[in-house]
Amino acid sequence: MLRAAESTLILPQPGTTGVSGPQVLKDTSWKVVFGPVRARDSQAFLANGMRTNQRMRKIDFGLRERLAVAPVELVQEWPFLRGTDAASTLLALSSGLPTGDGSSPLLVSAVLVGTIAVPVLLPLLPFRVFSLKGAVIGSLWGLAASPAFNGACSLSSG
Repeated sequence: MLRAAESTLILPQPGTTGVSGPQVLKDTSWKVVFGPVRARDSQAFLANGMRTNQRMRKIDFGLRERLAVAPVELVQEWPFLRGTDAASTLLALSSGLPTGDGSSPLLVSAVLVGTIAVPVLLPLLPFRVFSLKGAVIGSLWGLAASPAFNGACSLSSG
């Protein structure tokens, strides 16, 4: 079996959750070096003797990165939207209520608030816990949309 004099594995920091450098060395004889967060810093990392500086360790999650996730979220929500819309239509038909009562636009707007407004407003809310941020934004949307929802319900029942 051939063994290199020094085998080094450079891992990006965000993808190393649960990786134990000493355990990898023990199991494989490969030395683990935790590299920069972003691939674009790899050249500077290698030129700096495989040492990171503060900028290389910082994860920026700016507006562009946060909004890049929105299309993925919308694609994942599409089956939920269709299923909920179908269920509400069936429920309205079985109850004798007219369909097309305006609840679909409210549902779509709720999904848009969750997929676009929440990522945009994340840095403005003081909480560290994402669930609290989402709850605040969702509650504000609920308060703002409740007059429209009440109007849609009164149109259906009257």
